Amino acid sequence: MLNLDNTFRAMLRSEVVTLCRCWLITRSDAIALGFTDFDIALTINGIIYEAVDGFSPTNTSSTNTLSTDNTTLFGILTSDRITELDLSAGKYDNARVDIFDVDYFNLPTSLVATPLKYIPILIGGQLGRVEKSELDFSVAGASRGFFLEQKVGDLTSKTCRYNLGDSDCTVNLAPFTFTGTVTQILDKIFFFASAVTQPFDYFTNGVLEFTSGNNDGFKTEIAFYTIGQFRLFEAPPYAMILGDTFTAIAGCNKEAEICFSKFSNIINYGGEPHVPGNNFYANGGQGQ
Repeated sequence: MLNLDNTFRAMLRSEVVTLCRCWLITRSDAIALGFTDFDIALTINGIIYEAVDGFSPTNTSSTNTLSTDNTTLFGILTSDRITELDLSAGKYDNARVDIFDVDYFNLPTSLVATPLKYIPILIGGQLGRVEKSELDFSVAGASRGFFLEQKVGDLTSKTCRYNLGDSDCTVNLAPFTFTGTVTQILDKIFFFASAVTQPFDYFTNGVLEFTSGNNDGFKTEIAFYTIGQFRLFEAPPYAMILGDTFTAIAGCNKEAEICFSKFSNIINYGGEPHVPGNNFYANGGQGQ
């Protein structure tokens, strides 16, 4: 049973229940945004919970077992604090979410003090990837039990399972990381750069990170590279401008030959290129 404040518990038992729902979203950059379905803004523990008509959840699933508690939030881009560009930039991906009901006549001063003056719905959950359309967005929220349901372990693969430079790959990325400056913009994902002279395909499948301008910190994969020209897999959230600087990390296609010839790292190759495939067994071991 929840350890509820006596005044709050009495309100719940009264004929008139004065509850409203609040959502607290804490992004990975520590910016906290509060929202409520009440008709005026509320202040709880110094955070303003904005009254937004276009922000609502689906039914929230919650159990006393280890199964995942979850909900889905739908919103219309009516709050100035939630921008389409920030959503596109992934600033809300994996953000913490707290959902709770409060008495709007007797607000709590803290979400950690006991006895509780609120009903916890989803506390310490995490937002998944945001999906958006032209007018609205949706995002799934799950409790920390979600991580207990993730599959653990590796499967065999002809190509490498590791990411270039991670603890399994062990490649030192410094010799394969280069800086550049945007000098000509052809469209949202295609541009020319100065000071980048590596050969054709060197950065294809690599990672580009902007280090200045409105897109500072934004990372994306490089779809195609030839000398001084980059094509990105996805457009950055803000328009590129001439003079934007970036770092580019060499690309790896996860094939054994590239691991050997380009990175001299075949000893740490995370694939099994010589393991027979399904066709081999389907043909009774007579070849691929």
